[in-house]
Amino acid sequence: MTELKDCPFCGEAAKEEAHMDEDIWTHNTVKWVRVVCVGCGVSTEDWPESVAKEEVYDVWNRRI
Repeated sequence: MTELKDCPFCGEAAKEEAHMDEDIWTHNTVKWVRVVCVGCGVSTEDWPESVAKEEVYDVWNRRI
């Protein structure tokens, strides 16, 4: 698994966060993941875990 870089805004550590919610298109329950800074709370968008959990890590680490 890719290691998460520290927050570009406050320098604190980041963590993965997940929650279950309904997909608006299929109405199935989906696990959504995102990366969140534990200091200031800035985060990536929610991504369905099925897309690729590594993808959300890459987005955080590239600062896109």
